Amino acid sequence: MQGIPPKFVKNYISEVEMGSSVTVLLSPLSKFCRVTVGKDQSSGNLFFSGGWSRFLASNGITEYDVLLLRYEGNIVFLTAARKVTRTKAPVARNKSRVMIKRVGF
Repeated sequence: MQGIPPKFVKNYISEVEMGSSVTVLLSPLSKFCRVTVGKDQSSGNLFFSGGWSRFLASNGITEYDVLLLRYEGNIVFLTAARKVTRTKAPVARNKSRVMIKRVGF
């Protein structure tokens, strides 16, 4: 399940739209997927549930990928996914010290 940020819901999704239990996610290749929107009973937060895993799999979205969602209104989101690749291992940095290496002196 993926939560929809409460502040986003408050500012952009109307009460009428929140009554819908299904949203549509559109990919750049014009693929669309209907995904169920659930509501957490204790917090009242909305989340993507039924169909979310199918949407991720059919669009090749995996862990660590970046998924951008643009809200179009009427519970429709345009999506764009970006693969995250690493060309080298992360470098550990010591923020309490600055190392200066003199080169060519």
